[in-house]
Amino acid sequence: GCGIPARSIVTFTVHEDGQITDATITRNVDPHSDRAALLFVKSMPRWIPGEQKGKKVKVKFTLPFKLHVQ
Repeated sequence: GCGIPARSIVTFTVHEDGQITDATITRNVDPHSDRAALLFVKSMPRWIPGEQKGKKVKVKFTLPFKLHVQ
């Protein structure tokens, strides 16, 4: 079948060097979906860091992941 749409929410920090850390699930849906969303975030390449007043700063992000649970 098509599966049930599920939305995991992952929060993580992008550091001044673009490194992603502290990825955590902030909205649990299903263990498999949550694990897939976390693995995706942890495997992303470095991001362009945030800037504030011309200085690179740490930024906390929250991303929803819409997955289909079979």
